Amino acid sequence: MGYISAGQIDQYEPPMNLEVEAALLGAILRRPELIETIEGKVSPRDFGSPEHARIFEIAVNLFNRGVDIGPGRLAHIVEAHPELKEVGGHGYLMELVANVVSVINASDYAETVAELATRRDLMGFSDDLHLLAADTSDEQVTREELLDRAEERFTNVILREDLDRSRLQSATNLAASGLESFLHEYEHGINRGLATGFAALDEILRGLFPSDLVIVAGRPSMGKSAFGLALAMTAERNGKRSAIFSPEMDSSQIIERIVAQHSDVPGNRIRDRDVYEDELPRIVEAYRTAQSDRIWVDESAALTVPAIRREARRLKRRGGLDLVVVDYLQLMSGSETARRSGRVAEISEITRGLKILAKELGVPIVLLSQLNRKVEEREDKRPNLADLRDSGSIEQDADVVTFLYRPEYYLREPEQRQDEAEGAYIERMADFDAYREKVRGVAEILVAKNRHGPTETATLHFEPQTGRFTE
Repeated sequence: MGYISAGQIDQYEPPMNLEVEAALLGAILRRPELIETIEGKVSPRDFGSPEHARIFEIAVNLFNRGVDIGPGRLAHIVEAHPELKEVGGHGYLMELVANVVSVINASDYAETVAELATRRDLMGFSDDLHLLAADTSDEQVTREELLDRAEERFTNVILREDLDRSRLQSATNLAASGLESFLHEYEHGINRGLATGFAALDEILRGLFPSDLVIVAGRPSMGKSAFGLALAMTAERNGKRSAIFSPEMDSSQIIERIVAQHSDVPGNRIRDRDVYEDELPRIVEAYRTAQSDRIWVDESAALTVPAIRREARRLKRRGGLDLVVVDYLQLMSGSETARRSGRVAEISEITRGLKILAKELGVPIVLLSQLNRKVEEREDKRPNLADLRDSGSIEQDADVVTFLYRPEYYLREPEQRQDEAEGAYIERMADFDAYREKVRGVAEILVAKNRHGPTETATLHFEPQTGRFTE
């Protein structure tokens, strides 16, 4: 029986396409923002040319630090990174930019580079496996040990992750950094949660925690949009930066709502320009107060998780981001695959995607959600977690689930019954009037799920005309 030698398996050159690699580098040097769309598809180790790998690595690191890497800055980049002179320096970088036919194909270039890298890895594994199977010099190696070695090498190909890029972390390191963080926050009185601005709610939630997906659900007219806006305004007052994604309202409507809350003038009169003369100074001042670079608005009609991720990453990198508000879930779209599987699968994909994004960004994402009419079919109109069960994995993915409920909204003046005495009807009307006065302007925030603490109810005051929530 003959055995295969190492020389016999060296029949194919490792597949790589240096022209495609150069085209990809030229595209991102000409249009650096392309890095946002390709960074997850390709890594430095995917490049067949070590020189190309180094150029890509430096470009991505500089871009993620907010450094301009456009064509006009290439000479400065080479000066700051002398190793680039060894791969051609400024002249080669300019050549990469000049030879780009179109930046539109950058994503395709990245896919090709990554695919060829996978093929090289598989060829390497195949060679290793061939040699492993052909080597009979060690007769002590059992069949099981041989299979174990093969499995180990194949696992390394599948993972394609070095130890320094591994997601696994030692509990020793986690506990050490956790202790340092705890002592620092304890000594400086730092609350990790982002304040909602409402003491009653913060007492329950301890603020909105980084990486949390927070659901604010309710029927129409409960004040969900106003509440989401109030959270962003509280963050702005505390020097934090928010992004509001709202397919329902355009940017002018959002600004008008902010102005209404600041000026205490009803929003519908601001919208219709039907205001009193003595209100003008307050409105003008409110518009000036609203001129803040700490609240950003995306009014795109077609809202998806990838779109939110793209814009949120950009804000995070260019100035920071502390809060994301999405208004609202039922206006979002999932992938085509999820849509074909039905609305429940689509919503599940959306909520899961937003939870992953919250963790990636390290900020709370507040997702507003509409409840169906089943709530109003009950005598007690207060929502509960069962009202989410038909909406995919909302409850499962969320860290916090709250419901907005305004009892005043459901009040209907009682009519006199057919056989009811006048006195009894008057007495019933008196009880109704007393209850109506008691719940006037009351807004209940029912915390139905809270990974970090109790599930209780916070009672606030809501002014529908201005959209203001107060203690």
